[in-house]
Amino acid sequence: MTHGGAWWGAIVCALALVFVRAAAASDYSDRCESTDGTYVVEDGSLYEAEARARGAATAIPFTVLSRTVEAEEAGYCLSWEKDAGERHFDFQYRRSIDRIGFEIGGASREAEMRCVLEADGLPAAYECDRKVVTRRSGVVSPLPDLAPASSGAAGTSAPEAGSGKAVEALDAALEGKSPTAPPAPKASDAGTWEHNGSTLVMIADGDDRRLLYTEPRAGLTANGVEPGTLLFGGRMEGTSLVGRARIFTKRCGELAYAVRGAFENGGARLVLTGKVPRVDEACRPGRRADDRLVFIRTK
Repeated sequence: MTHGGAWWGAIVCALALVFVRAAAASDYSDRCESTDGTYVVEDGSLYEAEARARGAATAIPFTVLSRTVEAEEAGYCLSWEKDAGERHFDFQYRRSIDRIGFEIGGASREAEMRCVLEADGLPAAYECDRKVVTRRSGVVSPLPDLAPASSGAAGTSAPEAGSGKAVEALDAALEGKSPTAPPAPKASDAGTWEHNGSTLVMIADGDDRRLLYTEPRAGLTANGVEPGTLLFGGRMEGTSLVGRARIFTKRCGELAYAVRGAFENGGARLVLTGKVPRVDEACRPGRRADDRLVFIRTK
């Protein structure tokens, strides 16, 4: 092989390695914050929050003394990407209160931590087209992030100073109330909605929009729908709302598909359209049919 051929082969191998690593990427977050905002746990390491924010934190060894799980969901996703085959991509969500023990300066200490674990085994370019839940307890619904990340030293992420506000938001979310009065949303930005006999709540976060069931109609519970189940997730693109909706089946679990639409009548009505998937006896996707989802704002 010539020198040019050797260099070309090395480049091809390097590109292939980068591609494999990128395709295998997935989302993972394991984060805790003490109820007083003093400590944080990030991916299994305990830090003092203020020092972590300055980028000067040193990991503190700790032990989990007890754990109370408030909500948990686990299962797997199937993707309809051509190279996905029949592989299962496991996912997990857990919200818990952990009691931890550790030592600082030779003194033993304990702290109560609110923790959220989210693990999505999907490769970066894949979508969860069929979600199968194998274990669920509590109400699994989106809650405020524990703390927004900011740039720390050596390329690490760290919580912003004053991250105790995030704990306040978590406590309030668990108790079903708002920690502080947010700015009044626009008519199309939030509220309670009715769809096919079910009641849903819309969550607005910047341009992001989510519709979650609060009172599913009779019959949907047999297909795995319960309060907190996500029906739609997407974002505003100008005046259009673009994202993915879900249908729920007893045999094949959740099936996701792309939809697009807009608010009408001054924000009192939302119409989304897309191509809903049809599956065979083995839950393999086949033809798609036109679908139209209409939501009427009630509050």
